[in-house]
Parts: sequence; C-alpha cells; structure tokens
Amino acid sequence: DKGNVGSRALGVARGDGLWVRDRDAPARCVSRSDCESEWCQAGRCADASCDDGVLDGVETDVDCGGDCMGCGVGALCRASSDCVSAWCEAGRCLESTFPCGA
Repeated sequence: DKGNVGSRALGVARGDGLWVRDRDAPARCVSRSDCESEWCQAGRCADASCDDGVLDGVETDVDCGGDCMGCGVGALCRASSDCVSAWCEAGRCLESTFPCGA
C-alpha cells in the first residue's frame, strides 16, 4: 500500500491496522527530521516562518537570512544577501564599513 508509512508517529489509523499519512492534516512528528519543514511543534509538523523564533526553513540564523529579512551583525550567513549590511565573511554578518575615499 503506497499510503502505508509504517509508523504511528507519521500517520493516522486506516482502520485495518495500517497507518497512513493524513494528507489533510499536518503530519505527526517526534523530531524535526520527521518533517519536510524540519519543524516539529507539539507533535505536529508545522510550516517554517520568519517569525517563529526557530532556525528553520532556509533561514541562515533564527528568523533571518534566506527568504527572510536580512540578519544583523554577528548572525550566521551563507551569502552577503543574508545580511542587512550586505557583508558575509567566514559565515558571519559583519558591520558594513567603507574606508574614506572608497
């Protein structure tokens, strides 16, 4: 059965003893690795968001970077676009400073 996920944590009872994923409800989870969004909250997978206080989705630091707003100085980053200052070096957002005459 294609719907059988073989785990009580990830589905709902089908009625014949097998467990299947409920496509209309958030999947049940035990840990973040059970969820596509990598966020397990109160036993259910939840969507990642830019204001949930959790490092999830494509964020580079908590609630910033990736598709969220830019991160502040000292936050983790992968690219300069992850930072408000537009300067990411060695995986951290740095303060934007430009020498005089530059």
